[in-house]
Amino acid sequence: EKGGIDNKSIYVKVDYLSGPDRAQVMGHQIITSAMEGKNLAATLDCKACHKEAEKSVGPSYKMVAEKYSKDSKAKTYLTNKIIKGGGGVWGDVAMSAHPDLKKEDAEMIGDWILGLNKKAAASLPAKGSITPTEQDLGKGNLMQITATYTDKGGAGLRPQSGVGVLSLRSPVLGVETANKLERMSIFEFGGRKLGVLSENSGTATFNNVSLKHVKSLELNYGMQAVPDYAFTISWHINDANGTKLGEVQIGHDTNPMVTKVKVPLQNIPEGNFNLVMKMEKTNSKESQNVAVIGFRLLNGN
Repeated sequence: EKGGIDNKSIYVKVDYLSGPDRAQVMGHQIITSAMEGKNLAATLDCKACHKEAEKSVGPSYKMVAEKYSKDSKAKTYLTNKIIKGGGGVWGDVAMSAHPDLKKEDAEMIGDWILGLNKKAAASLPAKGSITPTEQDLGKGNLMQITATYTDKGGAGLRPQSGVGVLSLRSPVLGVETANKLERMSIFEFGGRKLGVLSENSGTATFNNVSLKHVKSLELNYGMQAVPDYAFTISWHINDANGTKLGEVQIGHDTNPMVTKVKVPLQNIPEGNFNLVMKMEKTNSKESQNVAVIGFRLLNGN
């Protein structure tokens, strides 16, 4: 009534996904439904007889949740009870009917009540920071932040929920997560996926990449022996012949014990684009192989 945001009606969660996952979205819809059910119950006359945790004229909502916790038909029963009313279960006081209440709204109230004896994942704070671990991000995982707010509704107005989803790509791009490989093959060695040339040159394309705030990258590679000549690895915009962002050469004088190298980037475009990693031998007589594991995007030089 006075405006503002009720923090108790905010729910924030973070998931780390290897790809689009409808289960994650559905899980959040269930939480949203329960929140709407709670706020919807508060707009009706339910509060005159019921409290969430304490017995009043009628049983507490938690008592109801406990009673029907193992009943597979509980949701249908409670939905009908909320709409049709009745008595005799918890004493002589009859429960008021709500014949004008839509079935889907009664179901949301039932979802909220039945969920009270289940330990739901707590919401993250409405403000703060999230620091994912290396394991969370994996190689190419998405960090999905979802936030829901449910208002209180009002006289004749059911509560409404808004949902916002932000997906952030991992800054670690493993070669196996490339959307397209040309003249490169993926092998597994020691639990790691490796990208190796199948001809004198090849590319790995990563679609829809943003390099906003990125200043350099760190290439992670491996080899059994130093090259006879050299391998050149470069990054381009949209095409192997597109604008070059950066380049590194792994040559005959490379220390075989070194497996990472930082590459400064330039000519970074605004917005999203396809990032093409090009790998080529400087001499077709090259007998050694350099295997690319992946690269990490960095916001510093």
